Amino acid sequence: MNDEEKALFSQLRERGIPIENPTWEACRSWLNEKEWKINVLSDYPRGEIKFTIRNGFERIELSGRSDLEVMAKAILEITRRAQLHSRD
Repeated sequence: MNDEEKALFSQLRERGIPIENPTWEACRSWLNEKEWKINVLSDYPRGEIKFTIRNGFERIELSGRSDLEVMAKAILEITRRAQLHSRD
């Protein structure tokens, strides 16, 4: 894992999201449990990755430099949105 990925997964642990083995499959399983589906994963020149997930009509679009980075960002965004909705 690179430094950015380590920092993102550290944030996940701080939020109480236990992804013990930060792999693509572990992140995908977490997304599936929360009923989020991977809609688009695209590689672009210069190492950029664009990632879109959806849950019904709700969509989240992210970009990063690796698959794990965008997966961690997606999970962080999902948990952030869930916290906002729980305050309502």
